[in-house]
Amino acid sequence: MRNFRSGISGNGLQSRSRQEAIAAGLNATIYSHAIGFQGHGAGPWIGMWDDQLAKPSIGEYPVMPNTAWSVELNVQLAVPEWGGKVVQFKSEEDAYLDGMEIRFLDGRQEQLHLIPRQ
Repeated sequence: MRNFRSGISGNGLQSRSRQEAIAAGLNATIYSHAIGFQGHGAGPWIGMWDDQLAKPSIGEYPVMPNTAWSVELNVQLAVPEWGGKVVQFKSEEDAYLDGMEIRFLDGRQEQLHLIPRQ
């Protein structure tokens, strides 16, 4: 979230954020997109869920002020209680960038919502 700012390219935002995640020891996949009236809106591509390489042209567009975003990412972690199986923990939350600050539209999810086994 701290790397979102007006003028940075989608590729620059994704690369900087991914480098920080890796430096923190996370196996993260970072991808986000602008949202509009019909879902995916006009704006730069910020990574892809299945490809973390920079995207020529479509990833080079700048992030603009007064835009809304679907902030998506996942982290893969081994779960000891599942015999060490690696699981993707995915997140997708909407946010608004006013040009200086980005904030979640409905607050940030800070805990898992577990569904009990029946």
